[in-house]
Amino acid sequence: MDNVKYVFLPAKEQTKFAILRGIDRPIEEITVSQICKNCHISRPTFYTHFDSKYAIASWLFDLAAELYLIQIGRSLKWDTGVRGYFSLLYSEKRHLRYAFSNTPNKPSVELQLEHRRDEFIKTLRDYKHLSIDDDLRFYAQYFAFSGNRFVVDWCLENMPTPPDLTTRYFTECMPTPLIEALDRDTIELTYD
Repeated sequence: MDNVKYVFLPAKEQTKFAILRGIDRPIEEITVSQICKNCHISRPTFYTHFDSKYAIASWLFDLAAELYLIQIGRSLKWDTGVRGYFSLLYSEKRHLRYAFSNTPNKPSVELQLEHRRDEFIKTLRDYKHLSIDDDLRFYAQYFAFSGNRFVVDWCLENMPTPPDLTTRYFTECMPTPLIEALDRDTIELTYD
């Protein structure tokens, strides 16, 4: 899978994939210099793209979320978005399993999850034209936070199930009203 190219992504993102693929052992056991050597880049190039080696896994999760999860209800249906998300992560499983830190930056993760929750609420409000009641707000929160725990566990277990089956399990855990709301036909985005 190391030769997978994401031709639709800019060169900057291609370089980040090369850096990810330079991780060949647990992130706590590899230095930035070793990652650079493995992917044939300089340390300044590494630091142009990442603040630290611990930022690599977060970048991939954010990229997959932007390309797939956040597009659910906008340009993608639930199943397509969730399957795309898991497929992208799965395609990088060999290196992603090493990119996880045993001590993640909790405030950073919380901010990412809050951003995802807010994007789901924005989709429901601006693309589906739904009023956000307590139920929908809870479902969006559940999707962002519980969904993240599901994904992290799946990755830490070395992704034992393929994307199609993982998509099914994930979908079965999510509130049906949220999935139905996101899969409604999208109405033109309004700008107030």
